[in-house]
Amino acid sequence: MATQPIEPEADAGADARRHDRHRMGVKGSARIALGIDIIDASTSGVRACLSVPVPVGTLLKIGLAGQTRHARVVWTDGEVTGCEWLAPLTLTEMKAVMGQANPTSA
Repeated sequence: MATQPIEPEADAGADARRHDRHRMGVKGSARIALGIDIIDASTSGVRACLSVPVPVGTLLKIGLAGQTRHARVVWTDGEVTGCEWLAPLTLTEMKAVMGQANPTSA
């Protein structure tokens, strides 16, 4: 067993990587799964409780009535979050959402 510290090998690539770094003010994105309990929905947006708090402006991809819709968080109040659809729901889509929420009333 070695008793002396292992010296890192000289690697020109490592030095080149260090010198190529530049400070940037760019925002990235991450995809996470979160739970969402929809309180109510309209053709223009949704009010919901999210399992993880997210800041205003966050873009969400929400599975709704067998399809995926994109929404932006526009407000939060405690555990309740308000989102606007990036593209409004059509009346047909809204009926599908209502049927999903109340299957016996359709």
